[in-house]
Amino acid sequence: MSQPYNKKFLQGRARQSVTGTLGNQRGMALIVTLGILAVLSILGALLLNTTTTEIRISRNYLDAQQAMYVAERAVEYAYEGATIIAGDVDLINDNDSSGNPHVDSIEIDIDGDGTADAGLEANPAFGSAGHDPDKNRIRFVGVGPPPTGSGSDASKFKANYYVVRATGVYPLAVANPARSTIIAEAGRVVPK
Repeated sequence: MSQPYNKKFLQGRARQSVTGTLGNQRGMALIVTLGILAVLSILGALLLNTTTTEIRISRNYLDAQQAMYVAERAVEYAYEGATIIAGDVDLINDNDSSGNPHVDSIEIDIDGDGTADAGLEANPAFGSAGHDPDKNRIRFVGVGPPPTGSGSDASKFKANYYVVRATGVYPLAVANPARSTIIAEAGRVVPK
């Protein structure tokens, strides 16, 4: 009785099957390499996009901080001159009786090149769109007793109360700068 398949035949057939299968995968390494390269390229593009977005976010935050510092500076300058103010004063345009502005220039040269980089936002003309009568203004609210806890004797001292609103802008030389508005209330204790 003869066997249809002998051992030698099966070994040869297995060898041929293995070498034939491996022989057909000669271009597979290129396809796998290109696939991995494509995936890495997509990941790199996503990383670049995320990094760019984070840089823009931090730049916007820095610009908003600079605008807030300008508004804070305007508020501090307004408080310094608050003892002589008895009415409303526009922090940009109004002058005292000598022709001097009530506050020093609020514009700031941040980068040291001699030009102002930050300042108060201009208020559009009265009657035009966007005009705000309270923008960049110190408003005298009234006179009253000194604040509780100030340590001032109400029979000898009074307090002048003010509201200051300032909108800082940074940078000045761009079409859509960062803006920050501060509204502050204060009382200045003065002798009666």
